[in-house]
Parts: sequence; structure tokens; C-alpha cells
Amino acid sequence: MEVKQIVSHMFGSNCYILSCREESAVIDPGEYSAELDSALGEIDYRLKYILLTHTHFDHMYGARKLKEKTGALLCVHELDIPGLTDYSLNIGYTGMKFCKNADISLSDGQILKLGSEEIKVIHTPGHTVGGVCFLTGDMLFTGDTLFAGTIGRTDFMGGSYTDIITSLRRIDALGDDLTIYPGHGPATTLKTERENNPYMGHMDNDSYFM
Repeated sequence: MEVKQIVSHMFGSNCYILSCREESAVIDPGEYSAELDSALGEIDYRLKYILLTHTHFDHMYGARKLKEKTGALLCVHELDIPGLTDYSLNIGYTGMKFCKNADISLSDGQILKLGSEEIKVIHTPGHTVGGVCFLTGDMLFTGDTLFAGTIGRTDFMGGSYTDIITSLRRIDALGDDLTIYPGHGPATTLKTERENNPYMGHMDNDSYFM
């Protein structure tokens, strides 16, 4: 599985293109940029899925145009689907136009086939009620659940500090060392976060990332 990262100039969020020989997927298209269009052109737009780790505007604003251009299937966890249209949940503003529906309603443990590879859905609520991580091979795409050195905010509607800590325990229990591709900031590794992230294993820390 090949990975290309594109950083949104509008929002500073990370978008990822996963590609096999046969098919590709985009994770969290925060904006539909010329860079994203060019990168998709290089793989002949063989786009099967648009995968959202959660439905905050800075991770999905580009999904509508991307879907219109490619016909790719929009995949959202069942509990976050309301955030596609509810501005109080997606923290966008009414001038923003988003996809109205998901093509695939995701659930915990679900497997998506991408060419000869598999992508596993891991439900990791806390930042949003339907937040997910995507696991493929030795790569984990964590959205706004886990960043290098910190975690996502829990003060938005649908957020929960208790839930995000429980989600971190799930990530920690994956066992194998993984490369972490977060929704903002640089990539890291699970080993690095186990050793340096104060939220990995510290249940009594009640602060949150702002």
C-alpha cells in the first residue's frame, strides 16, 4: 500500500491517498485542492472510497466535490453520519456544502477491500461520537483521536474525555508497532507515543488538547 500525504492549506488538516495497483482511497479530504487533483490524476482517478475519520468540516469539506468528480463511495461511521448535515456537530458554517449522505455506513471491526489489501475500521469515539481509525498493514490513520505527543479535543458536541482515553487504550492494545498518521501534524509511531505521550496510560490527566 502506497501513501501520499497532502496538507490542507485552508485548515492545516492532513489528507491521505492510499493506493494499490488496482484501486485507491482518500482519507479525510479537508479541501479539494489542485495538489489533490494532480495526485489523483497520477493514479488515473482509480478512486474507490472516500474515508472519513470523523465528520468535522476540516476533514470533509472537499469530499462533496471529490465524490462528484470521481463517483467514489463515501464511508462514514454510523454514529457520525448526522454530522454530514448538522452544523452544530460538524462545527462548520451554513455556507459550507457537504455530502448529504454516506454510501457506506461503517461499524467497528468492518473490513474494506482495496485492491489486494484490507482496511480495518476501529471505532475510537472521544473527539466525536463516531470517530474511527483506519488500520491497514502497519499503518494506522488516527484522525483527531491521536496526534504526535497529544490527543484531539473533547469539548465539542459529541466529545468525551473518558471515551477518548478508552479509545487510546484500544489503540495501545493493538500490540504491533505501527506508524501513526494523524489528522493534523507529523506522523509518529505507536512506540514513540507509548513512551512520550502523557495520555497513553495516564487516566488521571483530565486536561485536553485545545
